[in-house]
Amino acid sequence: MARKNRYRRKKSRGANSSGLVRWVRRLVIMVAVAVWIIYFFGGEYGFLRIWDLKVQKSNIEAQTNQARVRSLDLWLEREMLLGDPEYLRRVAIRKYGLAEKGAIIYRFESDGVGSASGRKASEVKR
Repeated sequence: MARKNRYRRKKSRGANSSGLVRWVRRLVIMVAVAVWIIYFFGGEYGFLRIWDLKVQKSNIEAQTNQARVRSLDLWLEREMLLGDPEYLRRVAIRKYGLAEKGAIIYRFESDGVGSASGRKASEVKR
């Protein structure tokens, strides 16, 4: 009894045309995949554009929150300056260098501050 070869390829009609058909199918599939990738990653509504917009949005939200905090700080400082004379006096002395009558002021030359140059501070009375 003769054995049949089950693994033998079936002969198709028009062998040249089937190779061409496979090649065209592969080409169409590759082109479709390439178009889908370009559409998905590029363009106005692409993945990369949306990602970039999300990053910009988070940066703008962070800047907005910082501006809100700064605004609140300035508003509280204004309220304290208007309502607390002692705080106003401390700010005037510390921030603007004002002094009360009879206070002793020490002036340092700008290049001698914090250095070991040996220069002495001069004492001034008002």
